[in-house]
Amino acid sequence: MHDSIAKNNYIYDASSGIIVSESPNNQIYSNTIEGATRAGILLFDPPEPDDGFTEDNHVYNNAISNSEDGIREIRSDGNILEDNKFFNIESDE
Repeated sequence: MHDSIAKNNYIYDASSGIIVSESPNNQIYSNTIEGATRAGILLFDPPEPDDGFTEDNHVYNNAISNSEDGIREIRSDGNILEDNKFFNIESDE
């Protein structure tokens, strides 16, 4: 996946709400995520990516609540995160 849009989704009680891996230039916005047992939004690359990199993604205007992590990045660079709202996050944003 690349150059895709994930918007206006309501995600409830999932392990992770939205996951982006080895995928550049996506937009993730206007989503509501509640009760994620891991991350509301996860941006990551495996230790040895083979399909590209998770970079230059724009994550904005999302509401994440009652979850372990708000937005988590692992081995990904150059993503833009802005205007996201967090409520009752257990670990970090």
